[in-house]
Formats: sequence, structure tokens, C-alpha cells
Amino acid sequence: MSIVSIGELLDRFSNFEDKLESYYAGLRDTTENSGVRLLTYYLSKHRQHLKEVERGFSSSDFNKLSQVELKYDLEFNVERDFHVINRPLKEITGEELLKAAADYDEKLIHWYEKILLQPIGKDGMILFQSLLNREKRDIVMLKKMLAMNYF
Repeated sequence: MSIVSIGELLDRFSNFEDKLESYYAGLRDTTENSGVRLLTYYLSKHRQHLKEVERGFSSSDFNKLSQVELKYDLEFNVERDFHVINRPLKEITGEELLKAAADYDEKLIHWYEKILLQPIGKDGMILFQSLLNREKRDIVMLKKMLAMNYF
């Protein structure tokens, strides 16, 4: 695999999050299920994680961090794995969406853990550990909703 910078990885992540935000908005506008609508509001807040963590850095520190190169690239193809994104919105059930969101968070957790194994410096460790902690909190909530048969 090729060398990749933290900034390039974060751009990939951000681009997919943009697609997810549009997907959730479309689902929210299409569904008649109020539980699914409520879930899309919760899931769309996910996109704020990177922005929240980024605010902890000065812009110059974040720019420097974005230039840090990893020893190896990481495959990030959740669009392929987040299979519900390619289905017609009217066909998506709340349980499917909840499972897909939990699977996505698990992939992010795995992805962040792999990044933390690389030499990324103190700021890189702070950034990805913060993102990892947020995903772990999210996955607990999603799994609780699954266990309670929310839908």
C-alpha cells in the first residue's frame, strides 16, 4: 500500500460522512416511521465528532498534523460495507439502519485502532484516541437500542 497523510485519511472519512448526512436526510424525508426519523437525527450528529475533536487544536497545529504521513495506508471502503446506502430509501427498516450504523461504528473503531498503532506523534495520538473514545460511546448506545428491540 502507498504512503498516505492523516489529512488524506480524514478527507476520505469526511467525504463518506457527507454522503451519510445526505442519505440520512433523504431517509428522514422519505420514511413515515417516526422512530427511523428520530434515529436519523441521532446518527447525523455522528458527523460532528471530527469537528469537535478538531476544535481542540489550533488551526496551525491541525494543519501540521494533517501532513503527518502514516507508514502504510489503511483500506477505508465503508461505502461498500455500509450496504444500506445503495438501497432504495423506502425499503430500509429501522432495524437495518441501526445494524448498519453499529457496523459502521465498529469499522471506525477498528480503523482508528490501526492508525494508533502507527507512529503519528503526540497530537495524532490525541486526535485518534479522542475519535476512538467517541465511537466507543456511540456503539454502546446503538447496541443498547438493538438489544431493546427499538424497532
